[in-house]
Parts: sequence; C-alpha cells; structure tokens
Amino acid sequence: VRVGYVDFGNYEKLHCSRLRPVHKELRELPNQALKCALAGVKPLHDNWSLDSIVRMKNLVMNKCLKSRTVSKKENCIFVELIDETANPIINVNEQLIKAGLAAKNVEKQIKPI
Repeated sequence: VRVGYVDFGNYEKLHCSRLRPVHKELRELPNQALKCALAGVKPLHDNWSLDSIVRMKNLVMNKCLKSRTVSKKENCIFVELIDETANPIINVNEQLIKAGLAAKNVEKQIKPI
C-alpha cells in the first residue's frame, strides 16, 4: 500500500500488516497540514539543485521561523519565511536568491491574500 504522510508530504510503500485503523476522533478532525511554497522564488532550472536544497535546509532546520502568507493559488499557500532570531533578521526567500540558488518569480500566477 502506498501511504502519504500529510505532515511531511512524503510517501512510503508499506505492507498491509503495518497499517492500523485511525481512531474515530481523529477521522473527524480537518487536515492539519497545508501545502505551502516559497513566495516569489523558483528554481534556476526545472528542479531545485542539490546546493539549493542543502542551503534551504541550513536556513530552516531546527529553527522557529515566522511564516508570512503572501498569496494563495488553488490548494497552495505561498509564504515568506523569516528567521527573527538571526541578527540581522533573515528572509529565507531573499537569501536563496542572493546566494544565486533561486531566481525571482515575477509571474502573476497567484492572487494576493
């Protein structure tokens, strides 16, 4: 069975013997995870490079970041990630562009919130 994890967005193939029923109370709750993407940035090419992925992980892992919703398109929320614990404050979106690991996304494909 292919199982999707809504918290991290990954999938895994599991044997049926590893599946467990979801408690009724949990089935009644709405989804708690939201699909998000960084606002105003896009990969330099078709996909994110390994360098950009590593840099992103270094900027966000094990940190308490502020997320600012910029816009929404269909089922995806576009956000800016801000590290207010850094001095000076770091805008993750801008850092990826400044480092040459992402390009500015200037398309008008999203409507502002």
